[in-house]
Amino acid sequence: MKFTLPWKVLTELSGWYTSGGLEGTMTYEYMYGASVGVSKKFMDDKLKVNLGVENFVSRFFYGNLDYSNINLDIYNKWEAPELNFKITYNFGNKHLKQKDHKSGANEELDRTGKN
Repeated sequence: MKFTLPWKVLTELSGWYTSGGLEGTMTYEYMYGASVGVSKKFMDDKLKVNLGVENFVSRFFYGNLDYSNINLDIYNKWEAPELNFKITYNFGNKHLKQKDHKSGANEELDRTGKN
């Protein structure tokens, strides 16, 4: 979901969910995560600053393998939350005209007079 706050600050909230299941002989529980970010443009939209937090709310991987005489419990945890900061500057002319590209199809239409 994207929202525009006052002063043209763009906010984005996203998330994911995976239900539990069976993968081969391993069963696993549900997992989820959510991320949020804000961005703001400056200098006639040439400079963009982004700040985000990934997986500020999350549930990690829990699984179980029970096969023959093997019983294995798995808990997998990754780095969370993760803070991201990004600055983007667009060099160049944003008012540059687009070049008119001609293709073989256009030439054929011109030749037959249907263009």
